Amino acid sequence: MRYLLVITISLLASSAVYSSPEAARDSHTRALDKTDLAHQAFSKNFHQKLSQEKGNSSTSHTMASLEKAAQLLITNKDAVMAVNLIISNMPLLEANYDHPKTVQFIEILLAQNEKGSAEVLYDLIKEDGDQLLFSNSSYLFSTFEFKRNRWKRALEYLSNSTADLATRDYHSALLMKGISQQRLALHRSAIETYELIPPSSSEYLVARLNLAISNIRQGWWSEGHTIIERALSDPKIQKNREAVNRIYLILGYSLIKQQYFRNARDAFRHITIDSKYTNRALLGIALAAASQEEYSDALSVIATLKEKQSYDLPTDESYLLSPYFYEQLSRSATASAGYFEAITYYQERIEAIKAAIHADTSPREYLSDAAETIYVNNIPVKISPDVPQFLIDNYRLLDSYSLHVKNINNKALTEAFEQLKEKYEATITKMVDTILEQRVVHLNSYMDQARYGLARLYDSKQDRN
Repeated sequence: MRYLLVITISLLASSAVYSSPEAARDSHTRALDKTDLAHQAFSKNFHQKLSQEKGNSSTSHTMASLEKAAQLLITNKDAVMAVNLIISNMPLLEANYDHPKTVQFIEILLAQNEKGSAEVLYDLIKEDGDQLLFSNSSYLFSTFEFKRNRWKRALEYLSNSTADLATRDYHSALLMKGISQQRLALHRSAIETYELIPPSSSEYLVARLNLAISNIRQGWWSEGHTIIERALSDPKIQKNREAVNRIYLILGYSLIKQQYFRNARDAFRHITIDSKYTNRALLGIALAAASQEEYSDALSVIATLKEKQSYDLPTDESYLLSPYFYEQLSRSATASAGYFEAITYYQERIEAIKAAIHADTSPREYLSDAAETIYVNNIPVKISPDVPQFLIDNYRLLDSYSLHVKNINNKALTEAFEQLKEKYEATITKMVDTILEQRVVHLNSYMDQARYGLARLYDSKQDRN
């Protein structure tokens, strides 16, 4: 019973570090797919209407001049018109599908979620195109599916030849393949894939980390730790400080699970103070110290966490850990005050989060910047990986349609555009609300444990009397 709370929270912290997008709800996956398909359907309709509006004013192009004109539009931040230009010249592209520049047109189309037109060109290449052209276009489609967490679809495209890709793209393809296999729990296959990425690659560090995680998840702790230690000894790797921080975080929690508490504390201390992983490292140090019965050291770290008022998982846990540690030091009065403080803190946090959920704030108000953490009514929400980046990127793409939709002045198209925006906002809001609701579940659990701690102290006092 003595270490039950510490072990429970340690496992919770560890699972948070190893969490992955597979845990997202099926309903979210369906909502994502429906929103993505709705965007693609709107794009097809929009470009048909825009082409009708333009009439026969299109300039006659060669493949070279078309590519130059499209790139100029993109440079001038008018990717919508670049896509429309490409679609307007589909007969030229279909007749020259085996031209090397076709890959660039596919890339532009996919970047704007115009998947249907890109697939027309891809199918022609697949049927009778050059192998290198097929490999490059398959790579683009695998990237498109990978960003959408469609691991099986990504692997299908990656099953095509990738060895003839440019070196950087080949290594990127291997990394996507390994991650996709990992997400599908094909850990042995992922290990084999990661091993193919050489030390000279820019993807090497991420591959090494994922390789270590795959080994750990297979139960091969020693192999996983050896991979991490070898990676950390490479001078080139030390240049990517945040990636190194993440490696130490994974290593630290892995060592805690194996009860190598002193080693875990050493690993956490390597994480820089300005890292996004700092709070989780501080929590790890406290948990490891407490597991060694060094509660004074643990309390010192917990106090630092509480003072930061970050309102993240480690901070929330710190309010429960603090009185528990005082309890282990037989400082019952301080522990009792700490549990009361924790209960008050959790109640206030729950009320603030519920208010944010009920406020029904538009995503436009909190998705102004591309960041891992957003603020919904001042409540910090870590969106990655729970809200895929592609969804946010495509939501922002809608702004580029606005002026063109207005100029086309077609009532049905305008209504379809507004409905698409509403669908995006409903999907994003649903996902963000789910994150907030899960936070409330965690906070309620912590509050229950704090109340249990108070009751335990009260019973202990009664027994002494």
